[in-house]
Parts: sequence; C-alpha cells; structure tokens
Amino acid sequence: MLIPEQLDNQSFDEILNQAIKQISLLTPEWTNHNPSDPGVMILELFSWYKEVQQYHLNALSLEHELAYLKLLGASPDPQRPAKALLSLSGEGMVEQNAVFRAEDIPFETTASLAVVQAQVTSLQRSDQLFTDLEQVKRGGGKLEFCPFIPGQDLDFTLFFDRTLPVGMPLQLWFQIEEEGQNWQQASAFHPYVTIRGEYWDQGRYRPLTVLEDHTQSFFHSGIFRFQLPPDGHPSMTGQGFPLRFTVEDGSYVKAPVICGIHFNAVEVLQRETISQCRIYHSDGKRDLLLEQDALSGTGHMEVYGVEGERWVPLKWENVSPGRIRLSSEDFETVGVVTWKEEGELFRRLGRANGIACFSLPLPEKNLLPDSLELLVWEPDGNWYFWQRTEDLNSGGASSRQYYFDALSNALQFGDGEHGQAPEGELLLLSWSTSLGEMGNIQEGYLTAPSGSTVSQAACVRPAQGGRAAETAEECFRRVKRELEHCDRRCVTLGDLERAALNVPGTYLKKVRAFVKEQAPNQVFLALETLGDNRTLHPGVVENLKQALLPRLMINTKLNFLAPVYVQLKIYVQLSVKPQFSISEEGVRQVLSDYFEGPDMHFGAVISKNELLDHLYLLPQLQSVDMLELSFSGGHGTMQGGDIVLEEGCLPRLGQLNLSMRTNDF
Repeated sequence: MLIPEQLDNQSFDEILNQAIKQISLLTPEWTNHNPSDPGVMILELFSWYKEVQQYHLNALSLEHELAYLKLLGASPDPQRPAKALLSLSGEGMVEQNAVFRAEDIPFETTASLAVVQAQVTSLQRSDQLFTDLEQVKRGGGKLEFCPFIPGQDLDFTLFFDRTLPVGMPLQLWFQIEEEGQNWQQASAFHPYVTIRGEYWDQGRYRPLTVLEDHTQSFFHSGIFRFQLPPDGHPSMTGQGFPLRFTVEDGSYVKAPVICGIHFNAVEVLQRETISQCRIYHSDGKRDLLLEQDALSGTGHMEVYGVEGERWVPLKWENVSPGRIRLSSEDFETVGVVTWKEEGELFRRLGRANGIACFSLPLPEKNLLPDSLELLVWEPDGNWYFWQRTEDLNSGGASSRQYYFDALSNALQFGDGEHGQAPEGELLLLSWSTSLGEMGNIQEGYLTAPSGSTVSQAACVRPAQGGRAAETAEECFRRVKRELEHCDRRCVTLGDLERAALNVPGTYLKKVRAFVKEQAPNQVFLALETLGDNRTLHPGVVENLKQALLPRLMINTKLNFLAPVYVQLKIYVQLSVKPQFSISEEGVRQVLSDYFEGPDMHFGAVISKNELLDHLYLLPQLQSVDMLELSFSGGHGTMQGGDIVLEEGCLPRLGQLNLSMRTNDF
C-alpha cells in the first residue's frame, strides 16, 4: 500500500529556526540573529511564504480529486430522487408529470395513466390452477401464484370485474418473488423469454399493445404498461373480463412466482419538473402532434427548429388540442419547451461576457443534474445547445459544454482551451428539483393534484432510493469498497466465480472457474443452475457473457460448460441400533443430499472419512462396518480410497449396495 506523502510537514517556527541556524555556516560575519535585525525580518517573511506554499502544494483541489476518480473509472453520483409506487382509485386520466403530495413533498408521475374503476378478482392457469384474490385477502394469506412452469406449455389469465377501455394507457404492477436475486442492475439484463398479452374480444382472444414491460417478462417486480387497440370490442366471459399471458418464445430456468398485483398503479419520483424540453421528429411536416402531460396546459411554450447544435426559434399556432402548426417545414427535428408559471423568471439566467472559467450561481436549489438543458445566445445571432459534462477537461477548445457543481449550486464553463467560454444570454430549457433523502417516506396516502378525478392515492411501496449528491470523499470510499469486493473486474478465478453468482436472472447454484495448461488465455466456467443441466440454457449464457466479458483481462477467452455428473458406486455395511429401523431408501436419501448439497463443489474430492462422518449423523446408526467407493467413466482418479473428480465435474449417487444388520445386546 502506498503511503501518502505529507508535503505540509513544517510549521513557521520550524522553518525560521532552521534558516537562522544556517546563517553562521553561510555568513559568519552576520552575528545579530535577533528579531530586530532587518535580515532576520526578511527570513521571517520568506519562512511565512514557504509555509503558505507547502500548504497549497499539499492540498488537493476538487478538480484534482475528480481527475483521480476519472482514472479509476468513477465519478461522484448526483442527487437521486426517491421512488414510490402509488395505487390510484377513481376514474379519469392522470397525466405524466402530474404532482401528488405527501404534505409539502411533491411526487411526480413518470407516465400518463387512465384510472379505471376495475379490480383484478382472480388468477387462473391453463392447467386449472385457480386463485381467488378476495379469498386470499379475506383469509389474511399471502399470494403465491406460479403463472408459468419451465418445460410446460402453460399460460395464465387475469380476470377483472368489468371490461377495460380501449385506446387508453393502463398499468398493472406485478410483485415477483426475487429471492437471492439482485435486480439493481436489471437494465443490463436481457430477458430470454418473450410474453404475449391478449384480451377477450367478442368470443376470441386478440393481442393487446404492450407499451412498456418493466418486469422484463415476469423476471422481477415492475410495471406492466399496456392498452387495448382503439378498434377493439372487449367483452366479458363467465368469470369476468380476461387478460391472458402466454410464453411466445424461450423458456424459464426458474418458475416466476407472483406475490402481489396492483391495478391502476403508477410509479412516482420525488421531484417536480418546472420546465422541460421534448424532442420531436417532424419529418418535414408543419403539423406536429404533441405528447400531453401536466406542463402542456400551462400556456407557456416555445418551439425551436433543431439543426445540430443550432436552435432556431419558430412561430407556431394551435390547430387542435395537442396539435400545433409550425411556421416552417425546414426542420426534421423540433424541440418543444413547456414550463410552469414559477419558472418564467428563473429560466433566463443572465449574460456571460466570454471570460474564461466563468461560473454562474443558480438561484434554484435542489436541482437534479440530469434534468438540466442549456441554450446560449452567441454573438453570431443564434441560439446554441450546450452539453452538460462531468469533466470540463474532456473537451476541446470548440466544445460547447458546462459542468454543474452541486456543492456550490453553480454552472461552470471552460477556459477556452478545454471548453468554450460562453458569451451572450443564457437560457435554461429544462430543470427539475428534488429533496434527495428527505423524500424517503413511509407508506401512506398522498394528495392528488387539484382538479384530478382520482379519489385516493395509496402509497403501497415506501418511497426509497432518494439521496443527496455524493461528495468526492464519499466517492473515493465507495470506489475503495468496490475494488476490495471485486465488483469492477475479474482478475482471479475467485473474482469470476463471485461475479457470475451475482448476475440476476441466471439462478446459478454452483460455479467453478478453472484453467487448462493446454488452453492458454482461456478460462472455463462450469455452471449448475436450477432445473435441467444437461445443456446450458442459452439465455443464461448470454446474460453471463454480457455481464462478465467487459470485466475480464484483455485477450482472455471465456468458455461456458454444462456440469459433467459422475455416477458414484458405493458399497456400505451398517450396524443399526436394535431399537431403531432404517430403510435403504432413507440411506440413499442421506447420501444424495450429501453429494448434491451446497458444500459439494465442482472438482471435489470425495473423502471416505468425510462420508463416514456424515453417515454417523444418522441417529439409528451403531457403526459403519465397511465403506468402499468407486465411479463409472473417466472423469476422476482414485487416491487411497478417495475419489478426486476432474474440474467441471459434480458427483451423483448412482449404484448403492447396502447391507444392514442389527446388533442385539
């Protein structure tokens, strides 16, 4: 471990005394070393100057710390808003960016939603497995419904107590059992099962339109966003209005288990968007259909034609609700900015004068960095889009970029060599605010937006995940922990095994990484998953590749192997206590549990002594009179009565020759 060098290690008095001691060696004729001497006064001045220099040399600026973090492949995490799940009651549309409140804390919807007075009443699988949700609720039990079974061609159906509307966005939230799986990095997961959704339409099933599937085909909890086609005619059956889900492609390794369902569910973030910019592709058409949200009806809107970094203000007029007509058809890309009344004064930030390293404090607090978008009116008479960056040093002299310093709540710009120095008016296109960790509230009820037809908004999942911006010091500590726990790289075989076990959706039971002398620069990864392991599931292999290959050392090839099961032959003679009885099946089960247990790894040594110790755990056993081991196939060696398996092999109990006798005393 490197020990940091301490440059600021001398005080003013130490520096001055050391200098005075040198006087007699350098100039013997200088005999007055008192503070009244003019020469000593000059030494005091330079001693102070050296002390100041040492302090600044020893101190690292934030810019240096960020540069060092960049070398480690990291940067401080920005402020994060808390996320919660609301279950809505009532009827009507809830727009995107609609604000619900927990007292004075705002929570904003991430998508529009049609709230419908309908309830999910029951679940049924195609093999007649049926679950009445009201009965489960009344009995105080926990829902545990398995919609699909690996290797079986099954589907399942949700039944509602009434038909659902057509052409409107609807949302279901599924809680999926996630035992032993870390889905924090679920965005990197590639689902290897495709689900088809259908609804009942006048005597037949028709496909519904899936808008978003955050469950990734029922692999983990999330929102399922869908709508019935506008030309549909949904109808009831004897059990209610059905939505059917079928496995269209692929197969599961582990059967998913549904533990909870909420209809009219919407995810909300603890934030409030004051201004936003949406990008549309007009394809040269003058009429533009806009997405409707809570900011659309504020009456504050600007439209720009986008051409690279240049943004040209356009005139426009309302044609119909949600549709505008542009003054020009010369732009294929159009930016539409909408904002709330309180953002009118804040959006115009003032002027920059072209001075290098310009810094502009922002009057609004608690800003989310990812929400910031900026235009600058430059001397050539055009607006230009400036990009937010995490490192001003990464750009060239012509780069239009800025850095948001969360600690000082200011925008910082380049020095002319690394990033331009802006000159002209600054216009903030979009921004949102959040309270960070103060938004982590418990379950309860939130107040709906004024004028909303939502009668109740129940927080069915606590708001969590909100936190303040990470400081550089906190980031260094986090990176140190990650490096110690091998989260970022796979250098050793142990690193690779731990990383593989943490890949979600693979459901690995055992992993063994090993190398072969005859295969340089190659690593072999033997895998045992839940279910059938005669061949490796292609979806599991694909997800392991996506997760592990970027972490390997350069030019290292990774090979995935299905387990080789070695069939063991065991001959054992047992003496059983007279007051007990034991069956051959009972002994077989004990031995099978031993060989298939979590402590039995790939390439294990099957030790007679350890097996004897395991057998003596049987309360009926008096003694083991004889124990002999052997195996079939060529995937191991015998060493002194023990079996040493080859890498990539797991033991299984094959033939058991058992003889027992009872000792009568």
